[in-house]
Amino acid sequence: MLKRILTIMTVLLVCLTLLPLPAAASSRSIAAVYAEGVVAVSGAGFTSGVSYTVRVVDRAQSIIKAMGQTTADGSGGIVAYITIGNPGVLSNYEVYVNNPDGTCAGTVKQITLLYTATIKAGIGGTIQVGNNGTPTDILIGSYAAGEIIKLQANANSGYKFKGWLSNNGTFTDADNASTTFKMPSGNTVITANFVRISTGSTDKDERDRKRKPKKPAILDDTTGGSTDGQSNVVAVDAGAIDVSHSDNASSITVRADAIAAAAQMSLQQAASVDNGTAIIGLNSQIPANISEVVIALPGSAVTHLAQNRVALQISLGFVSIRLSPEVLGSLPNGENVRLTIRRADPEKELDELPVGMNPVEKGVELDFGLGGGNTGGSIIIDISIESDADRDLIGLYHYNESTGELAFIGGRIVDGMLRGVTGHNSKYFVLEYHKQFDDTKANSWYSRYVDSMAAKHVLSGYPDNTFRGMANMTRGEFAVALANVLGLKNTSYKGVFDDIKDSDYYAGALQSLYEAGIMKGIGDNSFMPKEGITREEIFAIIGRISGANADIKQIQSYEDLEELSEWAADGAAKAVVDRIIIGEGNRLNPKAKLSRYEAAAILYRLFNK
Repeated sequence: MLKRILTIMTVLLVCLTLLPLPAAASSRSIAAVYAEGVVAVSGAGFTSGVSYTVRVVDRAQSIIKAMGQTTADGSGGIVAYITIGNPGVLSNYEVYVNNPDGTCAGTVKQITLLYTATIKAGIGGTIQVGNNGTPTDILIGSYAAGEIIKLQANANSGYKFKGWLSNNGTFTDADNASTTFKMPSGNTVITANFVRISTGSTDKDERDRKRKPKKPAILDDTTGGSTDGQSNVVAVDAGAIDVSHSDNASSITVRADAIAAAAQMSLQQAASVDNGTAIIGLNSQIPANISEVVIALPGSAVTHLAQNRVALQISLGFVSIRLSPEVLGSLPNGENVRLTIRRADPEKELDELPVGMNPVEKGVELDFGLGGGNTGGSIIIDISIESDADRDLIGLYHYNESTGELAFIGGRIVDGMLRGVTGHNSKYFVLEYHKQFDDTKANSWYSRYVDSMAAKHVLSGYPDNTFRGMANMTRGEFAVALANVLGLKNTSYKGVFDDIKDSDYYAGALQSLYEAGIMKGIGDNSFMPKEGITREEIFAIIGRISGANADIKQIQSYEDLEELSEWAADGAAKAVVDRIIIGEGNRLNPKAKLSRYEAAAILYRLFNK
């Protein structure tokens, strides 16, 4: 089958005037054909001896479906076979060919679909393409030499024939819905090549093909980087919460007995769940015109929550604040505890922002009487996102009024709200950050991953403003990035590896990952932080953090499975099933080193899982 596709593609490249596929440059041509689970990509006009990366991208899901490598031959031709299996709606897919530095060498916006029928001498009939391009209602019989044969697409299928190829090497153009030809003598393989007809705005697939690819949505993450585990939020009786409004301010008071009752129930629920956390919730929807909310809580009730390890969550609609028991215990003592939450306007309160950074939402100011010091506990802030800001690029930042500095505290979207975790009260703003590196190309396959991971402060570049995406991602670099993705705080290094010092920038992150059982050494008390990390090492890491239900049988189709180390097999299955790592065609390439571009893609998927 692959040889047949290659023959077809050779003819297609000669006949690109008949098949108007996009080219990367005037002297370069690329074509892509799908048949039986494989996308065959061929091209001409490339640089001889240069290795190119070929990726098939599913625009509808904003993911790389499969990828592979190809090296241009002496005449500048490339050929790659990328296995994608059942594509579903083929018009959702595009092919990208990238240079070694990651820049785009060419694209194919529409993959041509092929259907093959074998015709023998004998009785006549019709070869017909059904709705949505599926080969239905096909009469494949025997055909007499010299008989007129008809190829046709169903009237409502939305497809037309572009041509067909017979096994004598002759390509015949047929830019219409149906066509006929005279049957040659002997056994003949006829490959019918058909494409979707452009029908304007009434054709959904055509609209989807023309519009810009969707930006990948950030998936909700119920943990949001916090270490609360399984939460048990018990709402305080609404009848015990008194809310009053005056001008642009609101006042909320809560009875102590209602707080105690909710705490007791939450503790009971938390005790029945592994790693359960007791949380009580004060819920009140505050009108949009209110700029300040003052919550008065009985001091005895707050002390009761802190002593019994119960967190307090305050949900006001535009913002939700969760105070850990440690924070509650640090609040000023007294008969009443006053918590003030204000809306903050970034346009008025932020002066000069870093290049590429812009405010996108109203911020919040927390005034809990804690001062500027860290409480040792956590304050989880969830701010409602109402604008159409790019959610891959937004983050929550703490603003230090004394120094004018901004500190990133979180970038996950949880239940439609942007989450950050801090340890003190102050001002917090939602900012969009687009970091532009000098050596990254916009709209390339990797740009969305690099841009997002830079905006979420998972990855950073180098002092010369380069990202160096084709360089290997080292084990030390990956440790820092992974700790950022998982929300792990750096831990004091305890000298677990002989080749790492306390002063190494990755030491604290690695210690946290090591204590969590996520990253390990390579034997002999060594970690080799400057070595490039391999794909199977990533497999093993994913196996330790993924909750996917996967089995080695689910990756049996990969042809290089025997190259995979036994210690990475479970993780490889989870990585593939969880779609964290996508194989390169029908290969896992377990021994290959990971580039920084590829690492950005993997970290992006982990962050948004």
